Amino acid sequence: MVRTTTLFAVGAFLLQTSQACRATKEYKFGDADSLNTEELDEHQLDGLRLLKTSEEDAGTWVTEKEKIENYMLKHVHFMDVTETQELEELGTLRRRALAKRQTAYPAPSKQTTANPIIARLVQSNIQSTITGLANIFNRYYRGTYAPTSATYMLNAVRSAASSNTAITVRQFTHSFNQPSVIATIPGTSTDRV
Repeated sequence: MVRTTTLFAVGAFLLQTSQACRATKEYKFGDADSLNTEELDEHQLDGLRLLKTSEEDAGTWVTEKEKIENYMLKHVHFMDVTETQELEELGTLRRRALAKRQTAYPAPSKQTTANPIIARLVQSNIQSTITGLANIFNRYYRGTYAPTSATYMLNAVRSAASSNTAITVRQFTHSFNQPSVIATIPGTSTDRV
């Protein structure tokens, strides 16, 4: 009963907040590149998240309640890009630069190296990883179990990388509960790969 009452109270609060926000602002915009830092900070202070459903999608500002109701419960795939605006802009500039520079890649030539590695993959190891993640009650990035799932992934990636001391694995902290896991595998050549 307490949980239901709490959920109802939280839901009512989110609904009121959402309606108040909608009464004063329009959160969908046509061009993500036109969003300035001041506007971004304002939206984040309102507790809104910028969601994209594809690379072409300019993005939509939504409340947490709207995200759950309109995306998660309807199984709509999305990416929360609220905190990646600057990275996204750099990515856009990089894609434009790469498009100008037509690179011809050589035909695959390392099958003799790759095929034996692929043959050594063990299905039970893959299953173990899936089972480990499935055993975490909830992996929602803002939930209380978010750090648990991130720690699980951190340990799994560290274990996989442990045979090569040149590989570094670290966590990246966000404003929400679940950190990202970043593995860096340094190259051995200055050639483009």
